[in-house]
Amino acid sequence: MITQSIPRIGERPSAPDPAADAAGAPEVRYIRALVTDIDRTIAQQATGVNTPGLVEVFADFARHGARRIVATGRMGKFDWSPGPGGITNAPLLRLIDDLLLEGGGARIHHPHPHLNWTHVLAKRHSHALVRELRRVGVPSRELWIGRAAIGTMTANHHLVLEAVNHVNARRRRWHLRPLQVCPTFNNSTVGYLPPGVDKATSAERSLHKYGIDWSEVVAAGDGLNDLPMMRRAAIAIVPSNGVDVLKRLPNAIVGDKPGVEGVLDVMRRLLAGQIAGFHVGNPGRGLAG
Repeated sequence: MITQSIPRIGERPSAPDPAADAAGAPEVRYIRALVTDIDRTIAQQATGVNTPGLVEVFADFARHGARRIVATGRMGKFDWSPGPGGITNAPLLRLIDDLLLEGGGARIHHPHPHLNWTHVLAKRHSHALVRELRRVGVPSRELWIGRAAIGTMTANHHLVLEAVNHVNARRRRWHLRPLQVCPTFNNSTVGYLPPGVDKATSAERSLHKYGIDWSEVVAAGDGLNDLPMMRRAAIAIVPSNGVDVLKRLPNAIVGDKPGVEGVLDVMRRLLAGQIAGFHVGNPGRGLAG
């Protein structure tokens, strides 16, 4: 049993007790970052992200000195203005350090009002492929085009493969390298990312910037596209209706409820010091205000 209690707001984390360590007490691991999916994880799949209690949970992570990184497959506009694909919850935006967009891997966006800028992590998508997708019949309303990634409904996957084959047939005639896209499936949708780009690779850039290792991360997600980041984190929070491959991870904590409620319940337990062996915060310093 861990003898240390989680430091509360305004308190310093208590120093490890050498005597307790010598007696074989479990090591306490500090969680310094939250990396989370959006849809069906911290919000219902909708335009806005206005889940009751979500701002309070993010604020609690902030007060404990933990970074807040959001990784999503969304490709729409993320700023202070309401609109398709946007986060309309301004208090939440103020609590997000990095938004990882387009499959959670192709673009980093900083949503703060004075730092509203985007860094594209991969090559821009192929305009020839977009034209071909429309030609083979992918409906415009089911085609989402980002700066480096493309998304559609899973039912259109065969059309995407057909379009890629047509583009590559022309590229071979021109002695050009074949176009490579990597499908990432997430429930009823699929994103097509450049090779080597996923939620883990982009999250790692953010974590490195903040000097945080994966062993200091709690990740939350529900779908297959969350697997790369979930299996690397110290804790993987999965709602009860998440995909089985996530629930079988050795580091998984599965919520008692489906969707958002299940994820937020586990986050609150973690913040309250009710998950043995883990404290949220940075060892040896006070909590962020």
